[in-house]
Formats: sequence, structure tokens, C-alpha cells
Amino acid sequence: MVDRDGDKYSNHFFVNEETGYAKIKLDSWEKAVIDEESVRTDFVCWIRNPSSPKGWGLCLQRLENGIVKGFYPDFIIIRNVTGIGYVIDILEPHRADLTDNLSKAKALVDYAQKQPNAPIDRLQLIREGKDNITGKKRMK
Repeated sequence: MVDRDGDKYSNHFFVNEETGYAKIKLDSWEKAVIDEESVRTDFVCWIRNPSSPKGWGLCLQRLENGIVKGFYPDFIIIRNVTGIGYVIDILEPHRADLTDNLSKAKALVDYAQKQPNAPIDRLQLIREGKDNITGKKRMK
């Protein structure tokens, strides 16, 4: 993957074999999510799920106001959990004030229920917030 004005990531699933990195543009919130995930001891790599049909990508169906719509969660994280093996986490950084939160949460649950044998560990709509004690930015 190459986004001209993106940052270099050596821990992305689609690392270029010649350069040793994938160049991907993330906003500050998305970058914070990847930074937080990549320091986990069981972290293997991550995938930036395309936000529109580009020939591939994980598209979930959600129902909003009686209309079926596509939903492309931002990230797929691959981890290797001791005693379990490889698992995936599907993460969606998403603002709390948007009206599609419930339909996206239901789409994540519906997808996991329809994939009973898939190694899915976490499904998360991630909020950006501040720690009540330190006042520092954190993901929740």
C-alpha cells in the first residue's frame, strides 16, 4: 500500500517487500489507535480496511432507517494469543455524536454471530476521550 503523504509502517500486513514498509495516511486518532495496539505483546500486524469498494475489504451490512448500507470498519488487527493462536480484532474509531453508532455496533455483533468459527476476539467502536485523573488523551 502506498499513500503518497502517508507515514511509513513496517508492521502493516501489506508491507512492500522491497522497501520494508507500507505508506499509509491516518488521521491523528487512527494513528493513536494503531500506536496503542502495536505495543501489545501479542500484536502481529494490522490492516487498514479500505473505506470504499476497491476490489477487496471487509464490508459489513448495517440497517439504518430501514435501509441496508455498507460499513467498512477501519482496522483489522492480527494478534497471536498464547494458548489460542491467531485471532483478529475489528476496530472502528468512531465519534459518539454520529447517528450511525447503533447500526454499526449491531453490524459488528451480527458479523461475529454469523462467523461462529472465525477467530474473532474483539469488536470495538472506539471513542477518543480524556483520562479523568491525568487529563491525557486515551482510547476507550
